[in-house]
Amino acid sequence: MIAKMQHKWTLATIGLGVVTTLISFSCRGDGIGLTDNGDPEGEGGGGFASEIQPLFDTNCTRCHAPGGIGFIQTGGNDNNGLDLTRGNSHGSLVSQATFELPDTEPSLRVSPNDPDGSYLIEKVSSDSPKVGRRMPLDGPPFLSQNEIQRIRDWISEGAPDN
Repeated sequence: MIAKMQHKWTLATIGLGVVTTLISFSCRGDGIGLTDNGDPEGEGGGGFASEIQPLFDTNCTRCHAPGGIGFIQTGGNDNNGLDLTRGNSHGSLVSQATFELPDTEPSLRVSPNDPDGSYLIEKVSSDSPKVGRRMPLDGPPFLSQNEIQRIRDWISEGAPDN
């Protein structure tokens, strides 16, 4: 009888260990919105550096970097060019007037808390933006709806530099 009880306790201990392990893995998520050590980025999901900048790195910096055609065409010669390289993109976008449409709406590249009032959203989502073509220029393919939504969410959250 004692051997049977010890066997049940052993099985219960193993079962508890398995359940604990499964819970710890299931709570880790898929990595989106987590810092390098697995902690949440904060409210609203991932930050600018982990969610938005990689989109620019992959799709935009070929042209929107100092000396690039997109940088020059967006005012680069006047120190107002759209520079989407890491470390420069946030300051080049947020609350900055667009060189292409300085006197019309939307007039800001990114208007914090207002994705519909942000020229960036028009350029990456409209098939016929007010000026030029849809970005990225070498599309299609263009940004996916999920990627555009991530940018919209970031702008809706105030376009933080995190």
